[in-house]
Amino acid sequence: MNANLAFWLYAYVLTVIAVAIGFRGIFLARRGELARHGRHMRLACNLILFFAASYLVKVFVLGREDKSDWSAFHFAVLMVHESFIFIMLIAGGYARWLARQFGDTLTAPLADLPEDLRRKRRRHAVSGKLTITCATLALATAAVVVQGMFARM
Repeated sequence: MNANLAFWLYAYVLTVIAVAIGFRGIFLARRGELARHGRHMRLACNLILFFAASYLVKVFVLGREDKSDWSAFHFAVLMVHESFIFIMLIAGGYARWLARQFGDTLTAPLADLPEDLRRKRRRHAVSGKLTITCATLALATAAVVVQGMFARM
């Protein structure tokens, strides 16, 4: 195993942990534990941001992967994977931005909130669902990409 492959295994495990924490956060929101939901989602986001920072370090230290011997299939899966990552980052950033606007209204019943805040809560929920869906699909496509890396060793 080379250093690049070791990095991608570390990244995969880190992402599995982040996605699991994200699903736990969703479960907490459905139970009405919104403060705990927020903590879980911030932790999941921060793990993904930590991965992004470590990826930048990896590129400077280890360089990029040589894709010259990749099959068209694995290259296409990588492009789909990167698309899921892009959507996840945009949707997750938007959900996090919306969440910051909720302030101390988390304990108020939805019916008691002004319409603009109810609308933001609905957008937050939709963005969060899109984020966790793309994160899960990115994880699935990453498994195919990593499997291809092992096969080419």
